[in-house]
Amino acid sequence: PLRIVALAIGMAIPWAVWFMAKPVTTQRNAIWAAIIAMLLPAIALNGTIFYPEGALQLLLALMLGCILRGMREPGLKWWLWAGVCAGIGQLVHFRFLVPGLAVVVFMLAEPRGRRLWTHPGVWITAALGVVGLIPALFYNAAEGWPAIEFHVIRRPNYDLEPKHVLSLLATQFGVWTPAFFIAIWGAVKHARWPKKDGQRAERGPETLLAWQALVIFVFYALEATVNKKVMPHWPFMAAVPMLPMVPGVLTVRANLPAPG
Repeated sequence: PLRIVALAIGMAIPWAVWFMAKPVTTQRNAIWAAIIAMLLPAIALNGTIFYPEGALQLLLALMLGCILRGMREPGLKWWLWAGVCAGIGQLVHFRFLVPGLAVVVFMLAEPRGRRLWTHPGVWITAALGVVGLIPALFYNAAEGWPAIEFHVIRRPNYDLEPKHVLSLLATQFGVWTPAFFIAIWGAVKHARWPKKDGQRAERGPETLLAWQALVIFVFYALEATVNKKVMPHWPFMAAVPMLPMVPGVLTVRANLPAPG
């Protein structure tokens, strides 16, 4: 029965990727982004086992799709839905704190992000995200903080292990597949440092997606240096945010006509 739930989550991820892509790319590229989600092993393997990773990827795509819509549309509807996704994500696993950290980095680093500090929707989303974290806090407080004991005391090895970073990078390069790994980071470069006619161009809302990929991946690369054991699946979430931009990158690199 649990595997049926995992399969349902895995099948929902391409639809969530399409939903996330719609505000920042063409309809055709949004469909291709959903198709790539079914081809990228780090995402497509969801459903084979019941594990939090699939739910986290699904909720991340939905949350980002809601935030992108909230940034361009009046009202608080999309911010409320983003908060629901954030709260459920925290309930699934506290690793969903890392995408929250990435939103904060975006709000500090980007002009578009800095305008959000005075937007009430952001604070509604944050509050709902905290609500989702409360059950885990109560459980850990009642049980003697087992999560902290495991992740801070038992799992780490504070003698730095740079070789773990190389192991993590090699694993991601293979599991994402070399072509998609390169295309995703090419999409990050294009979104974060866009150019038009050889000149620096204005950054769009897709910079939120670039910061998500960067913060999630760098966080776990640094975390790997103090772990006794590399957790190769933890950075898989970083592959999700940039999928909307990957079809455009692959089209340009292949010198194909831009899709209409």
